[in-house]
Amino acid sequence: MTSLFSGIDPETYRAHALHSGERAWPETNCYVDLWIEVLATSGVAPEAMLGFTLTQDFEGDQFTFFKVPLEDLEALYGIRATELAIYDRVERHVEVQIAR
Repeated sequence: MTSLFSGIDPETYRAHALHSGERAWPETNCYVDLWIEVLATSGVAPEAMLGFTLTQDFEGDQFTFFKVPLEDLEALYGIRATELAIYDRVERHVEVQIAR
């Protein structure tokens, strides 16, 4: 399988500071957490994508979804991401998409 993050060793990997145990807000969002770590591992500042947090709204009974707009990822980092419906083994989808 092709590697996107060559040179990363699970033994020495350290999470980004936004995931520090000393952070003031301990709640997390798996989608945003994933992008924080992917961007940091790629050598870019994930904080730049967090502007979308200012657009979160309360719709009377619930909050709008807290998610990085894919357009922001492309504009800020040149990353073109697509959300796909998974119907096969995840490993197979990853392999096919990386090869594209």
